[in-house]
Amino acid sequence: FVIVQSGTTISMIVQKTYGSLTPLAVDLVKEFNPTVQNLDQIHAGEKIWLPPLTRETLLRKDADGSSRLIVGSFGSLLEAEQFQQKVKDRGFTVKVSPQKISARISLYRVEIEGLQELAAIDRAWDLVDIRGVSAEP
Repeated sequence: FVIVQSGTTISMIVQKTYGSLTPLAVDLVKEFNPTVQNLDQIHAGEKIWLPPLTRETLLRKDADGSSRLIVGSFGSLLEAEQFQQKVKDRGFTVKVSPQKISARISLYRVEIEGLQELAAIDRAWDLVDIRGVSAEP
Protein backbone atom coordinates (compact mmCIF):
# COMPACT_ATOMS: atom_id res chain seq x y z
CA PHE A 1 0.00 0.00 0.00
CA VAL A 2 0.95 3.64 -0.26
CA ILE A 3 0.01 6.58 1.89
CA VAL A 4 -1.37 9.37 -0.27
CA GLN A 5 0.74 12.50 -0.21
CA SER A 6 -0.72 15.99 -0.62
CA GLY A 7 -1.22 16.81 -4.30
CA THR A 8 -1.03 13.18 -5.41
CA THR A 9 -3.67 11.69 -7.67
CA ILE A 10 -4.66 8.09 -8.31
CA SER A 11 -3.39 8.52 -11.86
CA MET A 12 0.05 9.44 -10.53
CA ILE A 13 0.08 6.52 -8.07
CA VAL A 14 -1.03 3.98 -10.70
CA GLN A 15 1.47 5.30 -13.26
CA LYS A 16 4.35 5.08 -10.78
CA THR A 17 3.37 1.66 -9.41
CA TYR A 18 2.43 -0.18 -12.60
CA GLY A 19 4.54 1.70 -15.14
CA SER A 20 1.53 2.98 -17.07
CA LEU A 21 -2.01 4.16 -16.50
CA THR A 22 -4.00 1.12 -17.57
CA PRO A 23 -7.73 0.61 -17.10
CA LEU A 24 -7.13 -2.81 -15.53
CA ALA A 25 -4.84 -1.36 -12.86
CA VAL A 26 -7.32 1.43 -12.04
CA ASP A 27 -10.19 -1.09 -11.93
CA LEU A 28 -8.33 -3.30 -9.43
CA VAL A 29 -7.16 -0.39 -7.29
CA LYS A 30 -10.81 0.63 -6.93
CA GLU A 31 -11.91 -2.93 -6.15
CA PHE A 32 -9.19 -3.46 -3.53
CA ASN A 33 -10.02 -0.13 -1.84
CA PRO A 34 -13.77 -0.37 -1.23
CA THR A 35 -13.74 2.41 1.37
CA VAL A 36 -12.59 4.87 -1.31
CA GLN A 37 -15.91 5.83 -2.89
CA ASN A 38 -14.45 8.05 -5.59
CA LEU A 39 -10.94 7.68 -7.01
CA ASP A 40 -11.15 11.30 -8.19
CA GLN A 41 -11.22 12.42 -4.55
CA ILE A 42 -8.45 10.84 -2.53
CA HIS A 43 -7.02 12.65 0.46
CA ALA A 44 -3.56 13.08 1.91
CA GLY A 45 -2.91 10.43 4.55
CA GLU A 46 -5.27 7.82 3.03
CA LYS A 47 -3.84 4.35 2.62
CA ILE A 48 -4.30 2.90 -0.86
CA TRP A 49 -3.77 -0.82 -1.44
CA LEU A 50 -2.09 -1.51 -4.78
CA PRO A 51 -2.71 -5.12 -5.79
CA PRO A 52 -0.19 -6.87 -8.01
CA LEU A 53 -1.43 -7.59 -11.53
CA THR A 54 -0.83 -11.31 -11.24
CA ARG A 55 -2.70 -14.46 -12.02
CA GLU A 56 -3.51 -14.90 -8.33
CA THR A 57 -5.05 -11.43 -8.13
CA LEU A 58 -7.08 -11.77 -11.32
CA LEU A 59 -8.32 -15.33 -10.77
CA ARG A 60 -11.44 -15.72 -8.64
CA LYS A 61 -13.14 -18.83 -7.25
CA ASP A 62 -16.90 -19.05 -7.67
CA ALA A 63 -19.35 -20.79 -5.35
CA ASP A 64 -19.85 -23.68 -7.79
CA GLY A 65 -16.13 -24.55 -7.64
CA SER A 66 -15.29 -23.08 -11.04
CA SER A 67 -13.03 -20.09 -11.53
CA ARG A 68 -13.31 -16.84 -13.43
CA LEU A 69 -10.44 -14.73 -14.70
CA ILE A 70 -10.42 -10.99 -15.26
CA VAL A 71 -8.83 -10.61 -18.70
CA GLY A 72 -9.14 -6.85 -19.13
CA SER A 73 -10.82 -3.57 -18.32
CA PHE A 74 -11.70 -0.96 -20.89
CA GLY A 75 -12.70 2.68 -20.97
CA SER A 76 -15.65 2.12 -23.26
CA LEU A 77 -18.35 -0.51 -23.56
CA LEU A 78 -17.61 -0.84 -27.27
CA GLU A 79 -13.95 -1.71 -26.63
CA ALA A 80 -14.96 -4.22 -23.96
CA GLU A 81 -17.52 -5.85 -26.24
CA GLN A 82 -15.00 -6.08 -29.10
CA PHE A 83 -12.50 -7.78 -26.80
CA GLN A 84 -15.28 -9.98 -25.39
CA GLN A 85 -16.10 -11.21 -28.90
CA LYS A 86 -12.45 -12.05 -29.63
CA VAL A 87 -12.27 -14.05 -26.40
CA LYS A 88 -15.61 -15.78 -27.15
CA ASP A 89 -14.21 -16.73 -30.56
CA ARG A 90 -11.54 -18.68 -28.67
CA GLY A 91 -14.26 -20.81 -27.06
CA PHE A 92 -14.62 -19.13 -23.67
CA THR A 93 -17.73 -17.97 -21.82
CA VAL A 94 -17.23 -14.26 -21.28
CA LYS A 95 -19.09 -11.47 -19.52
CA VAL A 96 -18.69 -7.70 -19.43
CA SER A 97 -19.61 -5.79 -16.30
CA PRO A 98 -19.44 -2.05 -15.55
CA GLN A 99 -17.22 -0.98 -12.68
CA LYS A 100 -17.90 2.44 -11.10
CA ILE A 101 -14.52 4.08 -10.54
CA SER A 102 -15.60 7.59 -9.65
CA ALA A 103 -18.61 9.85 -9.91
CA ARG A 104 -17.85 10.43 -13.58
CA ILE A 105 -15.92 7.33 -14.70
CA SER A 106 -16.93 3.74 -15.27
CA LEU A 107 -14.74 1.03 -16.70
CA TYR A 108 -15.93 -2.18 -18.34
CA ARG A 109 -14.42 -5.38 -16.97
CA VAL A 110 -14.15 -8.47 -19.16
CA GLU A 111 -14.08 -11.83 -17.36
CA ILE A 112 -13.88 -15.41 -18.56
CA GLU A 113 -16.29 -17.55 -16.55
CA GLY A 114 -16.71 -21.25 -15.86
CA LEU A 115 -13.05 -22.25 -15.89
CA GLN A 116 -13.03 -25.80 -14.52
CA GLU A 117 -9.47 -27.04 -14.80
CA LEU A 118 -5.91 -25.74 -14.73
CA ALA A 119 -5.42 -26.21 -18.49
CA ALA A 120 -8.37 -23.90 -19.20
CA ILE A 121 -7.03 -21.33 -16.75
CA ASP A 122 -3.62 -21.50 -18.45
CA ARG A 123 -5.22 -20.92 -21.88
CA ALA A 124 -7.29 -18.03 -20.49
CA TRP A 125 -4.24 -16.43 -18.85
CA ASP A 126 -2.67 -15.95 -22.29
CA LEU A 127 -5.49 -13.50 -23.11
CA VAL A 128 -5.06 -11.22 -20.10
CA ASP A 129 -4.72 -7.53 -21.00
CA ILE A 130 -2.45 -6.28 -18.18
CA ARG A 131 -0.85 -3.39 -20.03
CA GLY A 132 -4.02 -1.99 -21.56
CA VAL A 133 -3.15 -3.19 -25.03
CA SER A 134 -5.43 -6.04 -25.94
CA ALA A 135 -3.75 -9.36 -26.39
CA GLU A 136 -4.70 -10.65 -29.84
CA PRO A 137 -6.67 -13.80 -29.22
